[in-house]
Amino acid sequence: MPRPTLAQKRDFVAKAFCPRALVLSTPAIADACAVNNCSTFADLLAPFGQDVSTQITIQDGQGAPYFLDKLNIKFTTDFKIEKRSTHSRTEIDDLVHTSVLDSDQTNVPFLTEHGVDASALSSDTSVWAPWYTLFRQQWMTTMQPSEHESFMHPVACVLVASGSEDDPVGALRTLQAHAAVNRVQTQGFSGANVLFYYVLVHDGRDPGVLQTIDHTFDQVRRAFGQNSSLLKINSNTDLIDADTSEQSKISSIWANTLSTTQPLDPHPDSVFGSMLNMRDVTALRDTVKQMMVRGIVPHMQYMIRVLSDQTANQRRGITGRLFSAGRRYFGTAAKASNTLTGVDGDTYFRYDSAEAQMRKLADYSFMLKDFRFAQSVYQVARRDFQSEKAWKCYAGAQEMVGVCKLMLEVHATRAEFDSNFEDAVTMYLHKTHAPCQHLAIRCIIIYYELLKHHKLYSFAPTTLLR
Repeated sequence: MPRPTLAQKRDFVAKAFCPRALVLSTPAIADACAVNNCSTFADLLAPFGQDVSTQITIQDGQGAPYFLDKLNIKFTTDFKIEKRSTHSRTEIDDLVHTSVLDSDQTNVPFLTEHGVDASALSSDTSVWAPWYTLFRQQWMTTMQPSEHESFMHPVACVLVASGSEDDPVGALRTLQAHAAVNRVQTQGFSGANVLFYYVLVHDGRDPGVLQTIDHTFDQVRRAFGQNSSLLKINSNTDLIDADTSEQSKISSIWANTLSTTQPLDPHPDSVFGSMLNMRDVTALRDTVKQMMVRGIVPHMQYMIRVLSDQTANQRRGITGRLFSAGRRYFGTAAKASNTLTGVDGDTYFRYDSAEAQMRKLADYSFMLKDFRFAQSVYQVARRDFQSEKAWKCYAGAQEMVGVCKLMLEVHATRAEFDSNFEDAVTMYLHKTHAPCQHLAIRCIIIYYELLKHHKLYSFAPTTLLR
């Protein structure tokens, strides 16, 4: 079996730690989605957020150019920082248990009378361990935003209105004041710097609007700038028979994606996209690509440059040590203004603090696949988190240092990365205010997947037994 490519090695982790966008839409858009059996506009966009062909050259954290061939993005309809519920874990346990009972797998193909068959280990785990594939999928999908990392914090707010509305510009301005947007700006890492992207939708069921849609879109662009797109959907007004090959192909696009993004809410018999044709599918894909290439990636690049300049001295090891030493010698007043207590009782840093900005810089660099620079920033941030005894923050930085090492193409010995993951799991379970089991298990899943893709199978048992 051929060795997996570097892109394949990165794929699972890249999707787990990809950018997020909050999607809000007007009631008219909800109706346009409902006729295609999608509950939200985020669901309508979801399939096209996977492996977006960006094909652009950008700069790394040190100003050197590199080619970004593709990127993933996930769309969400809300953003909240709240204590993790055990309800989702119970659902996962029940679903995995049912999968094991329903499975007709009675043997383990990589165990033979001659020992371990490495070629079988290299095969897809869904073949010989479907319960694990299901567990991994469910666990990663039900992860929630946390104060200690910027992953799952929206980098953009996508606001969507219909061209058939009396005042599309006013409708978009109303969405800007939505409570979820306010939470992103006040509780999220992006804060007031979150990107806004605007989409005007033309519904093919309203042919009378077609003559004025271009003029309406010009009004949207004059009001909100270049981060705007015009999308035309629901062109299948003749309702092609659902049994045709084209409609079946269109429906499978959403069925395959939603089975992954909504694993606890399966849609086995649903038909999606009945009002769409292949031109609409292409338009949806192009809209997401434009959103990424013209809006989200340049915005993240800009934030990386700003944060890199702001934290340059700290990354050189100058102000970070002086800052920490000053707090220790001159009392806790500065510390009290710089740290907060999270929903789980753990210490985290104000998002405008130097420590949090370092974490954001590292996360944004990682999401844009600049793993080497991200690793260097995580290492500096880790030191500051440790000195402040912010153990959840420290564990998260340790985890990502190990991930970066295994995402890089260079060969690394076990001693170079194993201690990062072991330390992260230990801190998540034993040093935080309450055991962060969900983060510890995420760490183990990511580590196991990277070991497997690097064919370091002998390391896996110890990892899983943790």
